[in-house]
Amino acid sequence: MKKIILLITLLLIMIPTKLCAVGQINDYGIKVNNEASVGSTHSESFYIDFKNVDKNSRSLGLWLVSFELGYDESVFAIESVSDDSNDWTTVIYKEDNKTMVSSLFTNTGGPNLCIDNTLFCGIYKVTINFYVKETDKSSREIIMRNVMAGAFNIKDEENPEYDTDEMVPIYNEGSKSAIVNIKKANGYTLREPLNIVTNEKPTTQSEPVSINSKYLNYKRDDNYLDKLVIKDYDLNFKMNILNYQIDIDENANSLEIITKASDKKATVEVKGNDNLKENDYIITVNVTAENGSIRTYTIKANPTKIVKENHTNKIIAFIKKINYKLALIIGGSIIGVILLIIIIYNIVENRKIKKTLEI
Repeated sequence: MKKIILLITLLLIMIPTKLCAVGQINDYGIKVNNEASVGSTHSESFYIDFKNVDKNSRSLGLWLVSFELGYDESVFAIESVSDDSNDWTTVIYKEDNKTMVSSLFTNTGGPNLCIDNTLFCGIYKVTINFYVKETDKSSREIIMRNVMAGAFNIKDEENPEYDTDEMVPIYNEGSKSAIVNIKKANGYTLREPLNIVTNEKPTTQSEPVSINSKYLNYKRDDNYLDKLVIKDYDLNFKMNILNYQIDIDENANSLEIITKASDKKATVEVKGNDNLKENDYIITVNVTAENGSIRTYTIKANPTKIVKENHTNKIIAFIKKINYKLALIIGGSIIGVILLIIIIYNIVENRKIKKTLEI
């Protein structure tokens, strides 16, 4: 928790002097739950939609999110906080009599990663659970304001440096609120509420703090092929299909295979294609992901006597493929054109004969 609070403090210090021009907060607010009962738990979800921070970005991703939470502490006590995707580790603390909600991205897998597979892309959402104390008040306001985030603008994807010098602050000074109506159910009971809000104040540090080492050490797990081509042969390749069969010329003992990995940090090794007979006509393509995991594609080549068609055979085969009705139409059109030419020729010749007779 101390580390998270320290990192949030660094973000707060940086924000006034280094506003972000790359990403921005598109929308934020509270998914309002209007009704609350005394003596029970009341949940409110807080979301932030970051514009230009999405899965299509190779250079920008979120690491820190923080906002100020306003609520009546005489009515509500914060008992827990969570997020649906388990992407964030969140702490709620007091600073200068303000309640701050701060989250650090701590997930290295799952659907919310940017293309670089280290940072968060998508809509941030946390749910805070309040205990409703004994009160005579009929409604209370919950406020979300001063939203801020720390993103990394990764200039060198091959050798990223995730420290606070590379952080790009994103900030919005506005506020959103929700009105919660409070009621007393028949026979309600009260209990001593929990309170997870810490009074520990952050401390500053002049040296930049490196991001959690698991981000720096993260290895990609993509071991798929994006391209698999066998020269002079047709292969219906799909990256999620691992086994293939092709008919090859019985005299062929090698095949030219062209491959491309889905991930640029994965490696591809082709075995068995240089000497088919010695390898029982089995070719393997091993794709090794950055993290060492291997996916194997297998091609079984079947030696077959293949008759090479000459030009005449190709023409005959082409004619056979032509639709019969279409052939009639084309043939009729050609005959019609020939007849028209003959008619025009006869008309011209008759005119020449007529002029000769008149002379």
